[in-house]
Amino acid sequence: MSVTRRFEPPPDPYKAGHRGADLLGAPGVQVHSAGAGVVAFAGMVAGRPVVSVSHPGGLRTTYEPVDPSVHTGTVVAAGTRSARCGPATPAVRRPPACTGACAPATCISTR
Repeated sequence: MSVTRRFEPPPDPYKAGHRGADLLGAPGVQVHSAGAGVVAFAGMVAGRPVVSVSHPGGLRTTYEPVDPSVHTGTVVAAGTRSARCGPATPAVRRPPACTGACAPATCISTR
């Protein structure tokens, strides 16, 4: 996958920014967990299908739009297939797999 849009941190937590990196994918392409952890959420958020994985130390990675293949509470290893890239939706007009990483109080670059 190639990066189509990089992480753009907001000037403060309440302002606009791009809190992840967009990776060019195609519907059906496998999405793998970036690291070991526990699936914190697998479902819909604001019209987008999402998978979020909580990692040791408080880091959380989120993938969207995806068709989850895991459920909330599933323990995953690094590289575990957790979803497939989903199709474009009204909320997401193109089909990238968008990934973001957040520490307890801030989002960080996924580069």
